[in-house]
Amino acid sequence: MSTRELERFIEEEVLRPLPAASALLAPYLDFFHARYGQKLEAVIFYGSCLSAATSSPTSTPDFFVVTSDGELPSHARLTRALHALVPPASQSAQLGGEERRFFKYVYLDLGQLEGLCSEAMKDLFAAGRLSKRVALVHVRDRAALERVVRALTAAVVSLVPIACALLPPSFELGDYVETGVGLSYQSEYRIEVPGKVAALIRAFPDYYQELYRRVLEVAAERRLVRREGERYQSLLTPAQRSAAIARLARSRRRGLLRWPKVLLTMDGWGEAVLQKLERKNPGLRIPGRHRRHPLVFAVPYLWRLLREGQLRTQRR
Repeated sequence: MSTRELERFIEEEVLRPLPAASALLAPYLDFFHARYGQKLEAVIFYGSCLSAATSSPTSTPDFFVVTSDGELPSHARLTRALHALVPPASQSAQLGGEERRFFKYVYLDLGQLEGLCSEAMKDLFAAGRLSKRVALVHVRDRAALERVVRALTAAVVSLVPIACALLPPSFELGDYVETGVGLSYQSEYRIEVPGKVAALIRAFPDYYQELYRRVLEVAAERRLVRREGERYQSLLTPAQRSAAIARLARSRRRGLLRWPKVLLTMDGWGEAVLQKLERKNPGLRIPGRHRRHPLVFAVPYLWRLLREGQLRTQRR
């Protein structure tokens, strides 16, 4: 299995039409076109809303917005200044109309996308999310498509040493699927519903089996693993394993650095936090006054989660 063959598989899958979601996505794409204009290169749809199996009444659409460069006058000066320090930048917005639908997105330029998905990635924020099932719902042209697909491929391949470092020396494909899909939850402190990784896999079981089978074939060509019948043997050296674990720990530290950046630059961060809390605790009813004053009320909710040990990485 060559990397190019893996790229072709990923390209075919991310471009697969989403008939049920086309009407849903149209107003969001209109928003991104209006905001970023000629700088808009691609929009990647990801997260729980990608499948009815993982979506809930409190789920919000999530996107990666890829631009041609980082000079974005549509964002505030502070947002632009901090954008390059710990990319990508998180944003939220509401669509117009009666429903006022809330949604979240992160934006980065093509060069940042490639860097954050490469073997030199400083953290797993982008690679962890983009190595899951995603949909490329807008792309400017063939050149942009090729760069995005190469980045998506690099993301899932670059995570092989980290996944193998978390697994026993001998493992099955199913073990690798579970670890690979769960990497983004192990690399950051996040509010997540228990069983989220299993639900994501159930939503696209055939895709994950085929994707990671192909990824492990590429890894075998790079002498990172060896297939032995129905099992795989990790070939990581002690130095490679230590480096992979250190990269995962660094990702957790950098994830914490994003928190103050989000507080300063993400409009609607409080609403995003409160919606995640509702998703984790379906019976929770957050008063409207708390939503209107997130700086006062959202932080205490987060502090309570920290004290209760519910805001953490999902470590194996």
